[in-house]
Amino acid sequence: KSPSDELLKENRIKSPPENVLLIAPKKKLEPETKYFVEIKSGLQGKEGDLGTAKRKIFEFETFSKFEFKELDVKKPHNPFDALLIKFSNPVIYKELIKNISFDPEITIPEYYLEWNQDNSSLWLTLPLQPETNYTLGINSGLQDKFGNKLGKEIEKKFITAPYPPSI
Repeated sequence: KSPSDELLKENRIKSPPENVLLIAPKKKLEPETKYFVEIKSGLQGKEGDLGTAKRKIFEFETFSKFEFKELDVKKPHNPFDALLIKFSNPVIYKELIKNISFDPEITIPEYYLEWNQDNSSLWLTLPLQPETNYTLGINSGLQDKFGNKLGKEIEKKFITAPYPPSI
């Protein structure tokens, strides 16, 4: 059976459905694992009597276990510079924003809640105050783009520097 146009679009596959072979695993794939897929010779196409001429093997690796890697900030951090938050797997910006907090509280720009972009390194430009001790909190329910939960609360402290001199 050919995959639906919707499924192809969702997975950013530009080939027409009749040119796509959809393979569904029997069980959930393990993270950080290399898998091999064998397509035996003779696999029948959608039409005709001829199958594939040769056996084909390809390999792929699954995503990493979802983990917080680091809050990459200078010590002390310039309040005008963005914060860099790193994870093992891509995270969608708006999902991060829904699952973070700061103490003292920071007003996070609302446009981040509209961003569907994902990356394993996320930059946040925030209205930080100078010479302030901050605590970044990340909720254990944060999910990577594959749906894996972080699974533990994260708390990281950082301090901002004085405003740089200007004329």
